[in-house]
Amino acid sequence: MSHSPYSPSGAYCYMDCAASPVVSQGLPDKGNKHADEGTAAHELGARALTQCWDDVKNLTQIDWEYDGKKFTHEVTDDMKERVKKYVFTVVSMSEGATVDYVEETFDLSKILMSPGEKGTADYTALLPEELQIHDYKNGYIPVDAEENEQMMLYAAGAIRRFELGIELDFPVRLVIHQPRRQRVSEWVTTVQRVLLFAEVDACEQIAKINVLMADPSLLKEEHFSPSEKTCRWCKKSGKCNAQAKFVENVLISDFEDMDKMEGKKEELLGGIPNERLALIYKHSAFISKFLSNVSDYALELSLNGEEIPGYKAIEGKKGSKSWADLVKAEQILKSAKLKMDDMFTKKLITATQALKLVKDKPRSVKKLEEVISLPGTAYKLVEESHKGTQVVLKDDFGDLDNDDISDLF
Repeated sequence: MSHSPYSPSGAYCYMDCAASPVVSQGLPDKGNKHADEGTAAHELGARALTQCWDDVKNLTQIDWEYDGKKFTHEVTDDMKERVKKYVFTVVSMSEGATVDYVEETFDLSKILMSPGEKGTADYTALLPEELQIHDYKNGYIPVDAEENEQMMLYAAGAIRRFELGIELDFPVRLVIHQPRRQRVSEWVTTVQRVLLFAEVDACEQIAKINVLMADPSLLKEEHFSPSEKTCRWCKKSGKCNAQAKFVENVLISDFEDMDKMEGKKEELLGGIPNERLALIYKHSAFISKFLSNVSDYALELSLNGEEIPGYKAIEGKKGSKSWADLVKAEQILKSAKLKMDDMFTKKLITATQALKLVKDKPRSVKKLEEVISLPGTAYKLVEESHKGTQVVLKDDFGDLDNDDISDLF
């Protein structure tokens, strides 16, 4: 789905890296199954907030239109649970609203001094005591509401719509919902702070970018600002020389820092020292994403006939066939007079679904639990600032010193 170069959803990028909209001109948006699932979840949430949860809770698929194209996506039980949590939280927080909007598009053209610019907020509510802007995020990557550029632009549009500009101290609450992470991030600011960002900071940055868009030859190194945040969804990611240099500098810097660490380099049998491991791990996700984008770019160039020394493009395996439209497929099969047993396969419901159905029958619950296999606990490494409780597992080898470890090789 295409977006304006100055759409609020891309503000996190162009506010830091003025070069991004310039070098991304003409590049297509990268659609993927995760983006489609996110759009489907947004659509489900919008319908639930416009109507009520009971009207959508039994949906098995959802359809929507964008830019004249029709899209369809399956609605899973997991999606319903996530969206339900979002919907109920929004309804609770916005109780008492005098005006509310679902998927409302705000005119940002005068705010950003950019003709035709607009932004669509997932949910907007004006209460006597504050303005609320809510945003649903379907992914796992944590997103904070504080100083969130996208949310502040939505809020600026709502402020001008509700004519709150003269009430500079009026509270504005920005809320980002991430049910997949069991996370709701809130930040309360003021009308004045929002308008200073949108009508001063953002306007100045867009004016600078417009000059560069008109004459890309004016681009200088100072206009590029590669970072893990700005490069994450940039359309030029993996194709940008400034990003490549940033990755190289990160690695070189880390290894220079590692060389200064205490300990002899020849003491290798004990594994990577923890300080060195932390330095490498710090940038692992960013570098992995960069390498993935580089791989895609190299394949794209090769398919377009450009030589990638030592490599060539070949045909890979085709994926499995799947239905593009389940409803139409079922209608066609019925018109072919196929038997229901031939059209559908039956399988036992999942353990989670079964426990929900018998939750009021303790004896059945107890019997089911005896035949349920639980996966082992999954662990992940996060920054120390994360609110999760630290877990320490006892090493199966006990307390071994380096001499003991060396005997294992």
